[in-house]
Amino acid sequence: MTTKKERQAEEDQQMEEWRVEQAQIKQRRTMSKLQLQPEQLEALEETDKALESAVNEIAECNDLWLSTINKLVSAYWSLRNTFDLGENLIQEDED
Repeated sequence: MTTKKERQAEEDQQMEEWRVEQAQIKQRRTMSKLQLQPEQLEALEETDKALESAVNEIAECNDLWLSTINKLVSAYWSLRNTFDLGENLIQEDED
């Protein structure tokens, strides 16, 4: 049977382990971003902004403005072209 003090110490240890793990994850993500080409990072940021805008509009009014849809389409193609996603990957795998 553990005492309240022991449980608290165990919770503190788990919290510290979680903080260390989160710091490592953040560092890996930062290092990954630094390895991207400027146009790749720009495409990701454009997509993030477009998705954020769309999600907020849907949450607030259960609707999307045409301008937001246009931003989503633009971000989609920017991401797809910048990272060479989509059909190109499928064709390469088939060859």
